[in-house]
Parts: sequence; C-alpha cells; structure tokens
Amino acid sequence: MATFGTPLRPNDVAERIRAVVARDSGIVRWGGRTSDLPFVGTVGEYFFTFRRPGRNSFKPLFLGHIREAGDASAVDIEARNIFNARNPVVLFVTVFAIVLVGGSALTSGRGFALIIIVLGALLLGASYALIGWRRAEIRRISGLIERVVRAPTVDEARSIGLTAH
Repeated sequence: MATFGTPLRPNDVAERIRAVVARDSGIVRWGGRTSDLPFVGTVGEYFFTFRRPGRNSFKPLFLGHIREAGDASAVDIEARNIFNARNPVVLFVTVFAIVLVGGSALTSGRGFALIIIVLGALLLGASYALIGWRRAEIRRISGLIERVVRAPTVDEARSIGLTAH
C-alpha cells in the first residue's frame, strides 16, 4: 500500500481522480471502449476503485481511500493483483506443477524426465517474470495517480491521464 499527502480537500482529490476514471460498464468488461480515459471504475467522495479497461482479468485492481488530514488530505492506494504469492490460486497451481513435474520425473524414463523438468523450470520462470512485470505496472500507475492528484487543476489532471495511455 502506498500513501501520499496533498494540500487539497478530499472532494478536490476525488474530482481529480474522477477526471481520469470512466464509469465501469458491461461493455468495458468485455473489451469495448466507452471513453478515452485510461481507467474504468468508481470514484466516491472518500474512496475509489479502478483498473485498466479490457477483458484481461489479470490486470490489477486499484483500491483507494481519501482521508482528511486537517486542511489537507492523505490518499491510500492499494493494488490487488492475481499474481501474488499469497493468492491461494497461485499457491495451488505452483504446488500442482511441482507434484506433476516430480511425479512425471519419477515414473518415466530419464530423457523424458529431463524434458519435463526443463519445461517446468521455464514455466515457473515465466510466471515470475509476469509477476515482476505486473509489479512494475502497479508502481507506474500509482505514480501516475499521485501526479494526477497533485495537478493544479482538474483539466491538467485529465491531460496527465490522457497522455498516460
């Protein structure tokens, strides 16, 4: 989770985030575009939820809260990502792959076992590369939202969002 502060009031922060987040709809969830904005989701007065548009369910979902801090605001933003080591699906698939590779290696000939082990190592390496790529995307989008919130005007916030496609 990332937290940053801004001298703006919570409603001004929400207005700037709303400038780059289009309303989510069934059309967007099935890959259609209804807006030029870079994100789809919901923005309330003290919370927001958004993601990149499209059918890819592996895209991270960003959840945020806007807290009053005197005359300023604090913004907490968290990314939920399916590629997380604590995710039960990821753990199950990893254990299943290890059991499959180990079982195949034990019950088949030596040449076939080597092929299975190499294939398993390549798949495991590819999954870790994908996790790293998603983490980089999460850092980039979190930084973008911070720039959007700190924009002097709502129009400038929208401009920052539109250039980030």
